Amino acid sequence: MQIRPIINQQELGQTSAIFQRTWQAAYRELLPAAGLQALQPGDWEAGLVQPGRHNLVAQVDGQLVGVVSYGSPRNPQRFWPDTGELMALYVLPEYEGRGIGARLLAQAEAALAMQFSRAGLLVLEGNSAACSFYQRHGWRATGEMINQVIFGRPVRLLQYEKSLKK
Repeated sequence: MQIRPIINQQELGQTSAIFQRTWQAAYRELLPAAGLQALQPGDWEAGLVQPGRHNLVAQVDGQLVGVVSYGSPRNPQRFWPDTGELMALYVLPEYEGRGIGARLLAQAEAALAMQFSRAGLLVLEGNSAACSFYQRHGWRATGEMINQVIFGRPVRLLQYEKSLKK
């Protein structure tokens, strides 16, 4: 397995498709089916190239199978001073349980630690697999919640944090 930045437009499209597939799998019990079914492979392309956002992909046997996005907070009011944001971490369902997510997370944390003393992230309430994953890797829930509407459904995002100081 290789972890590296996205290198071209084709990979940007493939990475966006990872978001689509993983959203459809991970959130099928949490978000409206119609909204998930309407997602298109290219829906995330513009967001992936926003200023301040960095992306790493995991490649196995020539195929992109996971992605982590991190950087300066998209909404600084949601986090504390000197905090970077882990924006997304997705691994294709058929590649889960192989340590790919842990390796992507470790590389993103190391990159964030070069610029920030802490990191924050948001997890969709009810996504117990993600909550457990982050807790196993040293993240802790802050108790803060953010209300949002996704596909017309009110949801809550749970805030997690981790110190990046060694």
